[in-house]
Order: sequence, then C-alpha cells, then structure tokens
Amino acid sequence: MPTTTLTDRLLTRAPSGSGRMELWDTIVPGFGVRITAHQKSFFFSFRSPRAKTADGKPVRRRVAVGDYPKCRLATARSKAAEIRDQVDQGIDPYYVEPPEPTKVLTFEALALDYLERYAKKRKSSWKNDRAIVHRTLIPAWKERLVDSIKAKEVKSLLESISSRAPVHANRVHEILRMVFQWGVDEWELEVNPGRMVKQLHSESPRERVLTRAEIRSLWQVWRRSSDPVSSLLRLRLLTAQRGNQIFGLNHSQLDAYGDDVWWNVPSTLTKTRRPYRIWICPEARAVLSRHLPDESGYYFDTDPERRDWCHDYWRRTIELSKPSGVTNWQPRDLRRTAATLMAQGGVSRFIIKWVLGHTDKEITTVYDLYSYDREVKEAVLTLESAVREIVGEPL
Repeated sequence: MPTTTLTDRLLTRAPSGSGRMELWDTIVPGFGVRITAHQKSFFFSFRSPRAKTADGKPVRRRVAVGDYPKCRLATARSKAAEIRDQVDQGIDPYYVEPPEPTKVLTFEALALDYLERYAKKRKSSWKNDRAIVHRTLIPAWKERLVDSIKAKEVKSLLESISSRAPVHANRVHEILRMVFQWGVDEWELEVNPGRMVKQLHSESPRERVLTRAEIRSLWQVWRRSSDPVSSLLRLRLLTAQRGNQIFGLNHSQLDAYGDDVWWNVPSTLTKTRRPYRIWICPEARAVLSRHLPDESGYYFDTDPERRDWCHDYWRRTIELSKPSGVTNWQPRDLRRTAATLMAQGGVSRFIIKWVLGHTDKEITTVYDLYSYDREVKEAVLTLESAVREIVGEPL
C-alpha cells in the first residue's frame, strides 16, 4: 500500500479517472484517502481494542472521515488523530455493547430494535419497514412477549390484511419474517413463527408500462400543479430513478462540469448498496430548479422521523393524478416506462442497466473499469427526447 505525506497539492493533482487507489498518510498512521473515478474519500483504519472476531482476533475497522474537498485535509487528519488517541487508550468509539439476551422481550421492543440496529443500517428501503412496523405490527402485538406469538396468530393477521390488500399482506409477511429472524439471531428467540406460514398471495412481476396517451395526460396534470409531488413524479420519469432516491436527493450529491450536471447516487439510497451516477438532463434540471434545498441540502421533505411519508406520498399522488383519468398505475411504473422508452429509442439493455443502477454480476465487471458516462448521457438524452415528443409541448 503506497505510503506518503498527504498534502492538498497531492490530493488536487491525484488522478481520479483510472480505477481505484489508496494512499496512506505518514503523519497519522492508519489515516488515508481512497481515490476513485468520482470522489476522494478520507478514512481511518484501526484494530478495535474491544470487538473481537469469532477466533478472538481484534476486529479491523475502517471508518469514513469525510470527502475531499468538502472536508479539508487538515480537518480529516485531525479527526483521524482523535480516533487514534482513543484507540491508544483502549477505547473503540464505534463499539456498541450487544443487548443482554433475555426471554422477557416484548414484540414492540424487538421490532424497534430491528429497525434501529438492522433496517436503518442495511436497507435503503428501511422507511417502508418503519411504516409497516408502526402502522400494522406494533398495534397488533405491542406488549405481547415475543416467544408467546404463535404461527397461527401470524397467519390470522396476514389473512385479515390479505382480504383487502393481498400484495400488501405479502410485504407485511416479509417484514414479519425479518423481525422474528432478528429475534432469533440477536435475542435467542427459539423459533421464527413468520417462516412457519406460507405466503398467502402468489404474485407475478408487475409489467405495467404507461402508454403515450397516459404519459401525456399525467404530465399535463403534473405540469399545472404546484405540489412538490408533481416534481417528484416528473423527475422519476425523466431520470428513471427510484422514489426513495428522488426523496433523498441532496445538493451535495450533484456535480457540475460546464453544462453537464451529474448526480452521484450514494450507496445509502441504492438497493445494491453500491453508488453510481446518473446524468441530469436539462428538463430534469428545470423541474428541480423549482425547489430550493433546505439547510441540510435536501430538495424535498425527507424528515427521518416522519412515519407516514410513504402513505402520504401515495395519497397525494392519487389525488394529484386523478384529473388525468389514468387508472391502475403506480409511481414505480414510471421507472419501468422510462426503461422501455430508452429501449424503444435504441439504447442497449446493458446501458439501460447502468442508468437504472442495476448490478452487473458478470465476472468481466471486475476488469472493465470504464465509467460509461458518455453512453449513460446519450441514454438519458434519448429518454428526454422521447418524453418531449410524447408530451408535445414544453416540458
């Protein structure tokens, strides 16, 4: 691993367009910077004085310190030095005491622990989990001891939901299985009653693609509305990105290069937990310009404490789009529609995969480090042109 004295001059001149490399600092051992095609990130690596692996060895931790140049070198080095001082004193600032196993555990306590220690840290869609936990699961078994809940009770709850919303019952079932499995893995729960119940409703992959007439009708309604949801829906179609990613759009994620604006979608917003970037077309930038970022840099209301954000977004989408006369559609159909429009415009499926942020599992990916920026930009331009032609008026 290359070791050198990190300086601002070195970081400014370091190439960022060919693969990935790491430079380690000589001043603060364990401090370094990772340079990729899109960013330069400071980190600090150390062996935990508290956490141990299964064979008794210290756990190796690598913690993010900041991204250059937003975080200056001196600031990052100072943070790393503070962490190193704590480690030298036998303190691991990132160590969390595991909960004491207990059989006296209520369902509410288990569900909230699952949200805090698992879903928030590992799932980009954790807000959906939170909504189901607070709106459906906790009201059903709030003070019940977890080990007293039987499979027949799980089935009864799911059947009551399935009678009015079959697909939603499947989503509730998925979250239930994960909550109970968290109890098995972390709280010594003996069985997972969620796994003992078969899925009640069989599903087929959704294939709804909006027609040209439907796109035109919806767009005309959205264009006349001042509701921020109308901007969210138009951005979903113009960028082909997921709803939670549009919700989480932050000004710090945008990079401008001349007339080009790129959106660096962070790993926290992707299902694959891998970052990627998408070109923002002029029409999408025009929609976004209607909104000013708040003090934290977010363009839309993404308060993490709001438990009803998903329900509220869906309700406002239905109310907003009702005048269009388009029925039997969902916001997620916009992403599928966008992908279809790109394919109809001659964009290859391989490039559509890059635009959508899907993972390429072929072994060649390990060797092919080309960014495909030019092809992604051309694909988004094709999508923008298709939407402009369908709408038949200024977007």
